[in-house]
Amino acid sequence: MEKYMYQSFIRTEKEYLKIILSNIIGRFGDSIDSIAYGWMVYELTGSTSWLALIYGINSLPTILLQPFAGALVEFIDKRITVILCDTGRGLVVLCTGIMMISGALQPWHLLILTFLNSCFEAYRIPSSLSIIPLVLKKQDYNIGLSLNQSASRISELIGLGCAGAVIGFLGSGGAIIVDAITFFISAILFYLLKLPGSKKDKIHTNINVKNYCTDLYGGIQYFKKNRIIFIICCIGFLLNVITVPLEKLQAAYVNECLSLGVNAMSVGSIFMTCGLILGSLLFVCVRKTFSNKDILIYGGTLIGMIYFCLMFVGMIDYIPLRYITYGVVLCIFGFINSMIGMSAQVTFMANTPNEYLGRAASIFNAMACSSIPAGSFLLAIVLPYLTIIRTYFCVGVITVLIFLYIGTLKSIRRMEGMDEG
Repeated sequence: MEKYMYQSFIRTEKEYLKIILSNIIGRFGDSIDSIAYGWMVYELTGSTSWLALIYGINSLPTILLQPFAGALVEFIDKRITVILCDTGRGLVVLCTGIMMISGALQPWHLLILTFLNSCFEAYRIPSSLSIIPLVLKKQDYNIGLSLNQSASRISELIGLGCAGAVIGFLGSGGAIIVDAITFFISAILFYLLKLPGSKKDKIHTNINVKNYCTDLYGGIQYFKKNRIIFIICCIGFLLNVITVPLEKLQAAYVNECLSLGVNAMSVGSIFMTCGLILGSLLFVCVRKTFSNKDILIYGGTLIGMIYFCLMFVGMIDYIPLRYITYGVVLCIFGFINSMIGMSAQVTFMANTPNEYLGRAASIFNAMACSSIPAGSFLLAIVLPYLTIIRTYFCVGVITVLIFLYIGTLKSIRRMEGMDEG
């Protein structure tokens, strides 16, 4: 049944497929870049401090600039904005790769180029998200977003698998240029995108400081007054914070608690990625049985319980079974995490009018991005006083209690009646 549903969707939603294809190509390039860029920075500087600094600079525009970018894009054709941003990102990344190959690249260049690239991304995200309702009907959000997420995850997995070979064959500079090419292809796909006549992008014609401030204030007020959207954003923030201990402590957990080597990290990452892909693929099927509210609350509670499971994996004496159990637990974690993310995204899209979508999405993404450094900061505070196992126990208890509390809120219970199959 699901197979035929996807086939029917693919045959009818040709314009949305261009967006999906753009995301597939972009995610492939980004996955190669995620390894090549770090390798390039380390090749250039030989310093882990520079790695941390570069990644910190990369997140700044998303946290600080995107809420303001969300209001500004209301005055600009969003499709053109995406094309310009993808082209700009492609040029910046191409310049980085060429400078690396020619030997002209210096560490301070990376700070500027990374910041510029992230600025383009800060404008692209709210623009691209606002285009989706123009090409996709609300009743198709479940299957459309599920297909998009699944395809992107698979592309990411392929990209990560190819990254080593690409870097080995072309060098880090050449791999960066491959990423630049994917940006240009994405820009071409959005250039070919045709919006239905009845759903043309509505933009403000009079751009000035007063109108901009009015739009910015209106977006913030909408975000504050719409309790469902506010709670969904808080859940997104919380979910990212909860994931931090699992990701940041993985090496220490595998070594100290499981007494395993780096291979266990590889096994865990592969299993988690498979779980993320399965969660995206099966979301439509699960939504026929459970509401978005159920997925958010029960899923969040299960995430907390998974931390309890991780406390006992190291007690398994048989080493192969310890590997398998660790992989299965992370696969389940990825599956539930993907389900919650999909449910939050669908609920967010379905409950946000298109005229507010770009502004609300920019605030959502800024919150989500800020959650990683926030979670890392909290982790740095508690780790001197707690072992990894005790940290996992505390995270599990707090997660379960928070999601059970969220389930009692009137606003979240109202989602039950607003869900669309």
